[in-house]
Amino acid sequence: MGTNFGGLNKLIDPTGTFEHFDIEKGFATCIMTIYEDLKERLWIGTWDGGLHLFDRDKGVTIYSISKKNGLANNLVEGIIEDDSDNLWISTVYGLSKFNPNTRDIKSYINPYEIEANQYVERSVYKTSTGEILLGTRDGFIIFHPDSIKDDPMPPQVVIENISLFNRPNEKLDYSGFIPELEEIELPYNHNDLHFEYVGLHFSEPQKNKYKYILKGFDKNWIDAGIQRTATYTNLDPGEYTFGVIAANNDGVWNEEGASIKIIILPPWWQ
Repeated sequence: MGTNFGGLNKLIDPTGTFEHFDIEKGFATCIMTIYEDLKERLWIGTWDGGLHLFDRDKGVTIYSISKKNGLANNLVEGIIEDDSDNLWISTVYGLSKFNPNTRDIKSYINPYEIEANQYVERSVYKTSTGEILLGTRDGFIIFHPDSIKDDPMPPQVVIENISLFNRPNEKLDYSGFIPELEEIELPYNHNDLHFEYVGLHFSEPQKNKYKYILKGFDKNWIDAGIQRTATYTNLDPGEYTFGVIAANNDGVWNEEGASIKIIILPPWWQ
């Protein structure tokens, strides 16, 4: 049994003896929903702690997922399993699809319809044909999980601007189209650079993700998330290549991306 800020409780016998379990250590957990999947795994949805996989034999939480892992929201309203072993998790704001075997998670939030993102607690159902129904604040949604496909088209990647001295108003002295540049040569005292880039994919551009690298300086690619800028300061004279790649909102990457070679000349005394 889930309680309101009393955590998870197990009825030991009909006389009213209970065993209490601390789902979230140090917190008086409010349990919103409890769901047992076809593999008899017990999933606990909470008020503000996301989703938890609970081990009934050991009485402990095995692992948890929350917004930091990609869950739409930490207030879980409902859980339902589809015919492919995925869990569909409705939250107070947005829907998430979670694969317990790979732990991959993907969230769906409609930026244009607020009510369609606000699901009602424990208002979930799967039909005999595999369709899923979800209750929202404005009626219900029905869909078949197999009908939801990832967008296979990756973004086109463009380096749209380069600024000097890490000041946006200090533009590169170039009268042409910045994305056409393949190489730039700079004096030694122009060694603070600010790059702006973009992935051209317009289904949900705010969810495009990026990685960048300055070869000759960075050892590995930098995961920028949705950030569209990169800054480097006090670069030594030498040759560098700035590269950036992007993924659409379904995680399909353009691995070729865009790049530009940068040569910083040594001072005259060197």
